[in-house]
Amino acid sequence: MHLAFYVLKLRRLPVYEYRMAGDRRKQTKKPESARGQEVKGNADKGQPNEYDHLREEVNKIWTSWSDSNSTPSDIWRRIEQSGLDNALKKLASAKPELEIISGLSSDDAENVSTVICEFCDLLNAIRISFVDNEKDIFDSDEKEKRYLTSSCPSIVNIWNSYCTFASNYASTFVNKGWLNSSEHKQLLSTLNELAACSVKLIVLSVNMADYHSLDDTDALVKEAIQDSTNIAKDTEVFLSNYVSLGEKHSAGEEMLGILGWMLNGLHHVSNKVIKLGIEAKEPEGSLDDYDCFVNSLTSLTKELQTLRGGEQPKEDVQQQQQQQQEKPADKKASKDAKTAEPQQDDVKKSKDSYLDAIQKFSAEYKQFSDDAWTNKRLPSIKGTSGVELKYRTENYDQLGKITVDACEVTKRRQWLDDLNLTDCQVLHSDIFVISPNPLSCTQEVTIQFPLHTKGDNICLRIKSDGKWNDVENPEIITDEDNRCFITFNSTSCEAFTALTASKSDFVTIPEQGYNYVNKENGKIEIAFPQGCFDKEIEVNISVMEFDQQNKSDSFVGIVCASDAVKLSSKEQGVTMNKNVTVQVPIVDDEDDKDTELVVARCNDKEVQVLDKRQFTIKESDRNGLYCIDIRGFWCVAILRIKRIFLNMRETIKREFQAGYGIKHPCSIITFIDDMTRDEEKQTFVMEVIDKMDADDVVESKRELGLVEVKRSRSKDVLLQRGDQVRLVIDGQMRGTEAVTEQDLTLCYMYGCSNVILVDTEIKRDPDKLPDAMLFYKHPDSESSLHSVAIMTRDLSELPTDEITARSSTTAIKSDSKKGKDSEEAAIQLLKMESLMSLARELTADEGQQLGEQLGVKPEVIKQIQESLENDHVGANFRILCEWRGRSARATMADFLVSSLKSVGKLSIADIVTEVRKYSRGLEKTDFHTSKGRQRNSPA
Repeated sequence: MHLAFYVLKLRRLPVYEYRMAGDRRKQTKKPESARGQEVKGNADKGQPNEYDHLREEVNKIWTSWSDSNSTPSDIWRRIEQSGLDNALKKLASAKPELEIISGLSSDDAENVSTVICEFCDLLNAIRISFVDNEKDIFDSDEKEKRYLTSSCPSIVNIWNSYCTFASNYASTFVNKGWLNSSEHKQLLSTLNELAACSVKLIVLSVNMADYHSLDDTDALVKEAIQDSTNIAKDTEVFLSNYVSLGEKHSAGEEMLGILGWMLNGLHHVSNKVIKLGIEAKEPEGSLDDYDCFVNSLTSLTKELQTLRGGEQPKEDVQQQQQQQQEKPADKKASKDAKTAEPQQDDVKKSKDSYLDAIQKFSAEYKQFSDDAWTNKRLPSIKGTSGVELKYRTENYDQLGKITVDACEVTKRRQWLDDLNLTDCQVLHSDIFVISPNPLSCTQEVTIQFPLHTKGDNICLRIKSDGKWNDVENPEIITDEDNRCFITFNSTSCEAFTALTASKSDFVTIPEQGYNYVNKENGKIEIAFPQGCFDKEIEVNISVMEFDQQNKSDSFVGIVCASDAVKLSSKEQGVTMNKNVTVQVPIVDDEDDKDTELVVARCNDKEVQVLDKRQFTIKESDRNGLYCIDIRGFWCVAILRIKRIFLNMRETIKREFQAGYGIKHPCSIITFIDDMTRDEEKQTFVMEVIDKMDADDVVESKRELGLVEVKRSRSKDVLLQRGDQVRLVIDGQMRGTEAVTEQDLTLCYMYGCSNVILVDTEIKRDPDKLPDAMLFYKHPDSESSLHSVAIMTRDLSELPTDEITARSSTTAIKSDSKKGKDSEEAAIQLLKMESLMSLARELTADEGQQLGEQLGVKPEVIKQIQESLENDHVGANFRILCEWRGRSARATMADFLVSSLKSVGKLSIADIVTEVRKYSRGLEKTDFHTSKGRQRNSPA
C-alpha cells in the first residue's frame, strides 16, 4: 500500500476528491501526462515559488515510508527507525526559511500553507500508522519496550515542537501585517490544523495508563516534564496574545482554536503521563524535577481564571495573604518545624501539592471546554460528503479512531436492506456510517449531515445498539448557500439517514367490496368490487404526480399525463380475482389528431404501454375524467402521447418511469486518471450521473485530471434506489490483485455519490477480445447495460487526449475564457496588498474624494478618518476595502479606473490599467519606476 493512499484512510476521500482537496497545496507543476502531453484545458495555474522545495522535501519524507508492496508493519518500522527523527529535523531546518520578517503577502501566505499542509500529512501518517499497529506493538514485550524507551519520547518531542511552532508562527503572522484576506485566513486555519494534528498524535499514541508496565517509562516521563513545561509557558504567552487581539478580531476564532488544542495536549500529558509519574514515585524519591513544570502550570491556570473572569480559589488567596503577613522569624520557625517532620510526610505533602496543581489546571480546562461547547466553537471530524461530527477536544481520545462518512457504494445494498424501507419511504440523504466502530462517547457530540432533497415532515433515522429508531421533527438548518442540513446530538450512534413517507392511504378492503376516494384529490376514485379478494385485505394506495416541468428536456413523446395510482399489499401472494376500476383526471386536448391516449403501467417485473386496441379507456360522465379496469397490483396512469411514438414505446416507457420518479434517467460515464497512468497500469473511475448533470460533472472531473474516455458515455439508463451495476473487466486488461468482486459492484442511490474506482493493468491474452473491455451489467444478468472498448495499443502508447473525449460544454467554456481572464485580473488587482499599494499613493483628501466617487457613504469615510487620524494610509486602505467588499469583479476594476480619472488622478489610472493587463496586483515599484510597470506576470 502506498502511503499517499494510506493517508487517504484518514481523509476518507476518493482519489479524485483527495486531489480536489489537494488543490490548496498549489502544485507548482502539473505532473506530465503518461505520454508526455498535457490534456488541453487542464494546465496547472500554480507557479514556482521559494517554498516549493520545502513542500517537496516534507512530502518526500512521509511518502518514502512505503511503497506499493508495504504492509502496515513495514511502514511503522520505518517510522520508528528514522521517520520520527526526520520529522523533528525537517521542522527545525524549515523554521528559518518560514520566518516572518515584516509580514506575508497573500501569495506567500498561500504558498506557506502548502508547506504546512505537508507537515499535517506527515503527522497524520504517523498517527494512522500507530493506530494500525497499536495491537501488534503492545502484544510484543520487545516492541513495547522499544516503543516506550525510544518512540514515545520522540512523539512527545514532536508534539512540543510542532504545537509551539504553530502557535508562535500564528501569533507572529497575525501581529505582523494581518490582511484578513482569504489567503491569510487559509494559512491561519492550516496552522490550527497543524496544532490539532500534533495533539491528536500524542492523545492517541501516549497514555501511560494503558501500558502493561511503567518500568521503561523514565525517559518518557522526563521528556514529558521538559516539553510540557515549554508548552505551558508558550500557551500562557499565546493566551496573552489572543486576549490582546480583542473579541472582534477576524483572526480570533482560529486563534482560539489553536489555544484549545494547546490546552488539550497539555491536559492529556499532565494527566496521562506526568500525574502517573508523580504517583509512581517512591517515598524517598525526589520531586525536584517537577518544580518548573508545576510552577508553569500554576501560572497558566491563573491566566485561564483571569480569561473567564473567575476568581482565584479561596485557599490560594488565604495562602498568599498568610505568606505576606508571615515574619522572617515565623518563616524560620516554620522551616524548622517542617524539618522535624518525617521525610515520608514531606514527600506525601509534595505529592499532594503537585497533584493538586494538575487537578486545578484540569478544572480550568474543563471550564474552557464547556464554554467552547456552549458557544459551538468545536473541532470536527469531517467526511467527504458534507457530514461533520463536532466534539469537545477532551473527548478526542474516544473519537480519534473513528471516521464518519457516507457508506461505501459497494456496501450500500447491505445498508439499504438493513434499513428495511418500504416503497412509500423516500430517502432525502445518503446513509452515513461511523466506522470502524460505532460512536461511543461519555459526552454528547453534535452530528450534522446534508440533505440532497428537501421535503415536508422529514424524519431522522438513527441506528444505535443494533436498532433503528426514528426521531420526528429533527432540527434542520440552512446555510448561506441555501443548502439544508440536519443536526442532532448523541453519545452513541452507528449510522443515520433522513427520510419521509410519501402520501399514501392504507385501506382495508372487505370481501363485499369498497369504493375509495382520495382525500387530496376527490376526482381520483377506485372501485373494488365484491369478491375482489378471497379475504379481507389491507391495500396501500399511493398517488403520484407527473413531474414534467422539472425534467422537460427528457420528454419528447408524452404530451400530458394524469396522476399515477399505485396499488400494493404487504402480504405476499395476494391474488386479485376481479378487475378494479380506477378513475383519474387528465388535462387533455382531445382535438389534437396527432396524439393518442394510452395506458402506462408497471410493477416490479415489467413496464407496459397499451394503446386503445389493447386496453379500454372509458370517458366518465364528468368532463376530463377517465376510467380504466386493471387486475393485479400495478402503478398505472393515462398518458397522451404523440401518435408517432406508438412505434417507439421504449421511449414512452422511459419517460413514464422518469416522470413519476419511479426510476431516474442516468448516464454511465468512464473516466481515466491521467495523473497516475503509465504504459501498463491505469486507474479508471466509473460514475453513474444524473443525465442532466453529466456535462457539468465531466468538466469538473477534467479539472482534476480525470478525463472521459471516448465513446464511454452510455445512453439513458433508468435506475431506482438499490439497483446495482456490476463492472466486468475483460479483453486485454484485468483488475489488479487487490480488486475484489465487491469492489466492482455499485449500488445506486439518487442524489448521492455513485462512483467506483478500479486499478487495472494491461494483460495481453490471444484467447480474449482484442481490446481492453469494460462491461456494465446487472448483477443477476449477463446482458450488458453498456460497454466500453479501448484498443490495447492506444491504451499503452497514445497520449491521454487521444483516447479521451471532450464534452459539449468544453467549447462553450473556451469561448468564455476571455471573460474569465478578465475576472482573474480584477481579483489580482483588487487584492488587499494591491489596494494597500494604491492607498500609499493618495493623500488623505484624495482618499476621501476617491471614496466618495466610488460610492462609499460620507459618514463612513468620516468615521474611518477619525478613527485613524494619524494614519492617512491606513484610512485610505480602509476606505478602499469598504468599497471592495468581500469579492472582486471585473466591472469593479473598470469602475476604479474611471473613478481615479474623475478625481484627477490620471497617471495612477493609467498605471492601474497597465498593471491589470498582466493579471497581477499593484506594487510600490509601479508608481515610482517604469520597470515595475513593464514587468509581466509569471508565465
